[in-house]
Amino acid sequence: MRKEESFGIIPLRQQRKEWEVLLVEHLKGHWSFPKGHLDEGETPQITAERELMEETGLEVEKYLFPDVLKEKYFFFDKDEEVRKTAHYFVAMVKGQERPQPEEIKTCKWFSLQDGASACTYKNTRELVLDMIKLLEGL
Repeated sequence: MRKEESFGIIPLRQQRKEWEVLLVEHLKGHWSFPKGHLDEGETPQITAERELMEETGLEVEKYLFPDVLKEKYFFFDKDEEVRKTAHYFVAMVKGQERPQPEEIKTCKWFSLQDGASACTYKNTRELVLDMIKLLEGL
């Protein structure tokens, strides 16, 4: 068994006073958030910002919470079990969406409830629902 960590951003914006979340559709067909692995010398936050820019063309405008949200899951890579923890910063973003064609099919803005429903995996849906509760406290 091997362990992996990745770092990403849950991208948000406000449209007519309603929150929207950006999801990316990966080439393998699942919908989730932009994320990736640390490059040497990077902090988790720098990694998350870099991955956001690379995968979507967007930049962080403002972080909304000091804490990160975590998603834990496992998968198999060539018969080896991989236990992964994805750490997400929640942030308002700016810019024009430009999906990275090498990794991302498309990206799309959703209302928070529709975004939760659009997430492919249960863990990701639960992450969006947790984030909705946090946003209600703002």
